[in-house]
Amino acid sequence: MKITISDKSGFCFGVKNAVDTAIEKAGANTCTFGELIHNESVTKKLESLGVRIVNDVSEVKSSDTVIIRSHGVSEETERKLKETGAEVIDRTCPFVAKIHSIVSKYSLLGYKIVILGEPTHPEVIGIAGRCSGNVVVMDGKDEFESLNSLDPCVL
Repeated sequence: MKITISDKSGFCFGVKNAVDTAIEKAGANTCTFGELIHNESVTKKLESLGVRIVNDVSEVKSSDTVIIRSHGVSEETERKLKETGAEVIDRTCPFVAKIHSIVSKYSLLGYKIVILGEPTHPEVIGIAGRCSGNVVVMDGKDEFESLNSLDPCVL
């Protein structure tokens, strides 16, 4: 049997950028804010290079280099990371950063922002955390069908 691997296989460029940065910066004072990717072999490789995972700002030391994963983080988390004095390298995927910009703009204009996705997923948390006003996160069809009862919103 012949197995052909598509030239489109592998990480998206946002994840590849984050992983490449972690490998380049690897060392005792390097950490990622959350897992860069839900891939055990990549996580183990980074750990073997000295890159640790932190899940809370309180785990960051001023001597650290912190890599923000491609999922992005909330505005508050980014601010708190920078306040630690650590070097913060933002590797939020440009597509995710564009969504951050859109929801920030429209929430400042007074729109209700509706995010369809798993409420506990890091990307959804980061997007919701870029809203300055009313934001609703929903992940189910029943919730989605109730949208016509909402005021004007951005999807």
